[in-house]
Amino acid sequence: MTERRVQIGAAVAVVVGLSMVWYLVNALWVQGWPMHLIHVVAILAAALVTFAASVIVVTVVIYYRRVLEEKNRELERLAAIGEIVARVAHYQKNLLNGLRGGLYVTNGAMARGDWERLREGWRMLHGSVQRIERLTLDMLYYVKGRIPAREPTDVNQLIQEVLELMRATAAQRNVELRADLGEGIGEQSFDRAAIHRAILDLVSNAIDACAGSGSLVSLESRATEDEIVVTVADNGIGMSDEVRSKLFVRFFSTKGGQGTGLGLPVVKKVVEEHGGTLEVESKLGRGSAFHLRFPKSPSPGPSRPMA
Repeated sequence: MTERRVQIGAAVAVVVGLSMVWYLVNALWVQGWPMHLIHVVAILAAALVTFAASVIVVTVVIYYRRVLEEKNRELERLAAIGEIVARVAHYQKNLLNGLRGGLYVTNGAMARGDWERLREGWRMLHGSVQRIERLTLDMLYYVKGRIPAREPTDVNQLIQEVLELMRATAAQRNVELRADLGEGIGEQSFDRAAIHRAILDLVSNAIDACAGSGSLVSLESRATEDEIVVTVADNGIGMSDEVRSKLFVRFFSTKGGQGTGLGLPVVKKVVEEHGGTLEVESKLGRGSAFHLRFPKSPSPGPSRPMA
């Protein structure tokens, strides 16, 4: 329908333009202009009309193409939201079951005065609330289009903060946390909260992938001539080629009911919003490594000294 309207509009513009040329030729003839000059003026005027009509058509086509592309993007976004809502409805049933189970254990323990059982019920409730919080934040970040709130950020300090947050969890799983922080990286123009979240998610996943003594999760930062690279690596179970190919598919998770399936897509989104790339290396049974590569920004000074 749009193409038909463009064709009709172009035809009308040409007809109107040529009518004006005809009127001009007649006017020049009445004024006694020589025929050869009238021919030249008529040819130039007709060429100008054709050119103007072509410009109008091209402009209209470009405009409508952009409108259609924008509508397609919006439809894709709405389709993604619809998929998210459908998946979340299923995931919420598991969360509600977890909450009901925790409430059942807690109420029974309170009625019997069983403090050990009561603590178990509270742990179940706490875990379910954490999963609800994680799902909500992942949904908000993944669906919403946003521009990074950039500020001067010390990448090494950010990594140290993540290590401190995850140290107790790692100790409970018998996983060693190790950092190799490069010098001279300086403060970079990053969305501090978003990068913190991305690194935290990767470290949490790395700890989950490890099991038993000898498990190691390492964080490394380094600067090249034009980029900052942050690597989160583990010596855990690794991934098959099939699993690795699905890592960034919405709602794909190897954690069953414990994972939202949005964590890694959110990490990828954070990195890409900063103009960077996320690379993955993994060998089944030998561990995985995630490399976050960010374009380097002007540095006002060296990184803070490492503790």
